Amino acid sequence: MNHPRPVPVFLHDIDADFEIPVFTISSASAFERGEQYGTQARAQIDASIACYSRLFSISHGLDWSEVAERALIWEPIVDKYDADIADEIRGIAHGAGRELGEILALNARGEMVYAQFLKAEGCTSFALLPDGNASGHAFAGQNWDWRMLSKDSRVILRIEQPPKPTITMVVEAGQVGRHGANSAGLAVFANGLPAKASELGVPQALIRRKVLDQHRFDRALEVVLGARQQIPANVLIAHRDFAIDVETTPTEHRWEYPKDGVIAHANHFEYFQGVEYQPRLGADSLYRGYLMRQSLNRLRSESDVDAVLRGIGTAFANKFGHPNSIAAHPDPDEPEHLQWGTLSSSIVDLTEGTWYITDGPADTRAYRRLGWSVFDERI
Repeated sequence: MNHPRPVPVFLHDIDADFEIPVFTISSASAFERGEQYGTQARAQIDASIACYSRLFSISHGLDWSEVAERALIWEPIVDKYDADIADEIRGIAHGAGRELGEILALNARGEMVYAQFLKAEGCTSFALLPDGNASGHAFAGQNWDWRMLSKDSRVILRIEQPPKPTITMVVEAGQVGRHGANSAGLAVFANGLPAKASELGVPQALIRRKVLDQHRFDRALEVVLGARQQIPANVLIAHRDFAIDVETTPTEHRWEYPKDGVIAHANHFEYFQGVEYQPRLGADSLYRGYLMRQSLNRLRSESDVDAVLRGIGTAFANKFGHPNSIAAHPDPDEPEHLQWGTLSSSIVDLTEGTWYITDGPADTRAYRRLGWSVFDERI
């Protein structure tokens, strides 16, 4: 059970060995943005569909054509929720040579598989504000943990979409949103939560994207609080001057503020105490958030920015509870289709706008700096 504390490696630029492709999309037209996305990421979208085709076949006994047909039920909901996002999804389908239902299924995969895959998402997110360290900088990020079968579908997107903010996101190919930051200085990181799904509602991928489409913090928070969602999720919205963490459900939301400049969250409800919202994910959620907070609290007196980054990276590389640790690894005792791990680890400096990312768990993979500032300037 005892593991040496890994020291994370930070390298400057993404190189040929980095496994997650980066695509730049630029247009004022939502359909054209989607078309560019679908064309550039066609191979990765194919990988997304191959992943969920297998998972739906195993868990639901459905072939992919049936999944795509069922996903069309979200088309009017998406159209009503945000016309631009709806057009972008149509553009993705066109550019990738796929049916609309297939791309809708990728964006509503959490809503479609929620009950069967309840234990499979173990993300750990955080925000560290200037009053939580002595460097004067603010940071936010997360370990993104999900099915290893989706590894080949990971993409990094830089989306220029005037007059809306420019967005940097990490997503499964074909999705319009997951976690990211924008040129207005806002970041959103999110974690799955356990509870019963509600009646048909807005998929989480769309809610997170709409957060990143906002120029103002209050409007970003209104997106989270006002969505008629279908499944619960924890959503952390961060800015260099403020952060808030919101546990959202189809019927009620509760929130928490950073304590002494630190907030972290895993995959169980911390702000709800009712019977309906008791933890039902893996037991690892109960220690991952705690360990993350403890590690971040150790950085309170650290004044060197690079040292703070290394401290956050060390927190994300924590192997306590391996393989179900903050740095998550596939469990060899699980069937292949149930195995999950950290697909990427992200740390965003919300003061400078620099984004550091790994293409796997931070205990084995180096952090690379993206070649642009999330504030829409090239480094």
